[in-house]
Amino acid sequence: SSHASIQLYRAARDVMLDALAEPLSMPEVASRVGASRRTLEQAFDTCVSVSPARFHKLLRLNNARRLIESGRHSVSRAASSSGLHHLGRFSGDYHDLFGELPSETALRARVLISDPIPASV
Repeated sequence: SSHASIQLYRAARDVMLDALAEPLSMPEVASRVGASRRTLEQAFDTCVSVSPARFHKLLRLNNARRLIESGRHSVSRAASSSGLHHLGRFSGDYHDLFGELPSETALRARVLISDPIPASV
């Protein structure tokens, strides 16, 4: 049922969010929520139209972006804190999702933090 799919999706999402920095396979996520991998994939397809693995990567990339935008984390620290340890792949995936490199996000964050109020003309 769709109600069961929603519950399974939410449980799996919470498992992923609680372990962003840790290596976490989809069979492990399925096991933690008491479902088969196929049932997990069907629940994600029903609820968010992406695979659990893709959803997990999107969570990690969005978390890294938040950390970079805070101005308190280097790009490499934000990536590793989000479970993304291959920096080249991280930069490419980040660019594909957000349309800019992590270093460009970091530069914008530094500018906003150092000069938060635009000078009046």
